[in-house]
Amino acid sequence: MSSTPRREPWNKGKFIGQKPPLRPKHLWSIRTGLQMDGWTRDLAMLAGRLATISFHHHLPRFTELN
Repeated sequence: MSSTPRREPWNKGKFIGQKPPLRPKHLWSIRTGLQMDGWTRDLAMLAGRLATISFHHHLPRFTELN
């Protein structure tokens, strides 16, 4: 019986788990790249996702005026 050589896992040595959040400069570079390449669908999806994230996580706290 011949044995097949074991392949190395594709994610060996890679960062696994929760990734750090993107910084604004990273988001702007992604957005600019999509605009320059003409990827309007992906640009719209990115904009929608960013709007959803900012709406749900960074809601302004309103205080009542007396």
